[in-house]
Amino acid sequence: MGVAIGISTIASLLGAIPLALAEQSAEPRQAATAVLTAQAVRMLAALLLTVAAVVSKWFAPVPLLAWLLASYLVLMVIDTVHAARLRRRQMRGQQR
Repeated sequence: MGVAIGISTIASLLGAIPLALAEQSAEPRQAATAVLTAQAVRMLAALLLTVAAVVSKWFAPVPLLAWLLASYLVLMVIDTVHAARLRRRQMRGQQR
């Protein structure tokens, strides 16, 4: 359980990097690109870490994947809300 939640958390933190960098930019296009990049980085990191955990055979694969799916989806909701807020802020700044 802890490993799966850790994998999801690490993937989420890595996916937050492009969003954090886009928050500093005043260009709305960069925010849209950052949202897509963040999701790609998040998914790739989760996939690579999961494959490494399953291949290592230190953990039972079915519970690991079940907990990973649950924690990934919960963190995806949080990440999506953050990305939407970033996008709205960028759009408001463009209208002014």
